[in-house]
Amino acid sequence: MLRVPLLHATCVPPLRVKEIIMAKRCAICDKGTVSGHSISHAHNVTNRTWKANLQRTRAVIDGVTRRVWVCTRCLRNGKVQKPLVRNWTPETDAPQG
Repeated sequence: MLRVPLLHATCVPPLRVKEIIMAKRCAICDKGTVSGHSISHAHNVTNRTWKANLQRTRAVIDGVTRRVWVCTRCLRNGKVQKPLVRNWTPETDAPQG
């Protein structure tokens, strides 16, 4: 019988932040997808989902600017602190004049 060694937590490489998959939920109010039934006039019942209107925005969280999913109600009510506008100036290699 062939025995396969078990992998320990130390053998698995750590995940990068971009590889972690999370559910689309509002980072402020935790609003997410809701499931229910669509009922026709003939009372035919079918499953359906209602998805929250989430927008990916830059927000200041714990003093750090991050991109997070935020619902439009939180954006509209001012619950999201937007980061300061970045002042960008182009680099010039050749001197002017």
